[in-house]
Amino acid sequence: MTQEVWLNGAFIPADEAMVPVADRSYLMGDGVFETMRGYGGVIFLLERHLKRLRFGLTQTRINPRNTLEEAGMACEELMRRNGLEDARVRLTVSRGLPDGHNTMGDFSQPYLSNMLITAMPIPAAKSGKNKGWKLKTISLPTTGDSFPNVKFTSYGPNVLARGLAIDAGCDEALILNAKGRACEGAMSNLFWFKDGCLHTPSLKEGCLAGVTRELIIRLARDNKIPVAKKRGRMKRLYEADEIFMSASVQEIAPVRTINGNIIGAEFPGPMTVRIQELYRQTVQEYCASRKNTPQ
Repeated sequence: MTQEVWLNGAFIPADEAMVPVADRSYLMGDGVFETMRGYGGVIFLLERHLKRLRFGLTQTRINPRNTLEEAGMACEELMRRNGLEDARVRLTVSRGLPDGHNTMGDFSQPYLSNMLITAMPIPAAKSGKNKGWKLKTISLPTTGDSFPNVKFTSYGPNVLARGLAIDAGCDEALILNAKGRACEGAMSNLFWFKDGCLHTPSLKEGCLAGVTRELIIRLARDNKIPVAKKRGRMKRLYEADEIFMSASVQEIAPVRTINGNIIGAEFPGPMTVRIQELYRQTVQEYCASRKNTPQ
């Protein structure tokens, strides 16, 4: 089957899709995006992802070529056209092409944005992943302090951080902010349990306001699990009972080691397993509800 993408309102074969070389996202990383997870043909928390994307477009003053409602419907249709029940779906909006000189930061001239949706199969888990993620700390400046609700396409530092972690035989980078505190992963949010309380860094530490992060906090509170937002000092993490990372595609990933130090006495920890159960139950209920609701 020929894989398709959705580009600026049209479904076309992926190998025929083209974005101009002068597109601002290509030249300057000037765009925003959302990565989503599809289950059984339904995008999980689609409305939350579109809400964050809309906020990001407002913050960056990007005018999308197509409406987000149209793009949202196209996400699930693209899964169907590519024969995917479960998928990794990415919606990218670039500032696009300037009408005139390509002057950085000049919003007075009109731009013709580009919108792209891709839908790919969920990658198979690598051998050993069921033994838990291994993290390596990487110091990295973050944009989260100023823009915690915006996912910029200028993802180079995160790509580099994760590449360094993989080179060191780990699964994910644990990013340290300018003050040396852990704030998030290169592609995930950070959580840890201590004495039955769920902890996560506050957005002020420089982490992304992840859609999955937000859901986990709500699920914990709804199920009488205490939640605290604390600074991710490394001593706290090394002494944690359990640690896990969260992301839309990877869901809930238990952590076994940080810089070679084993975390917790029991793996996977009972509280992490409980969060996984609550998360999967929510996915099932959400997708069943969406399928039973006329679109």
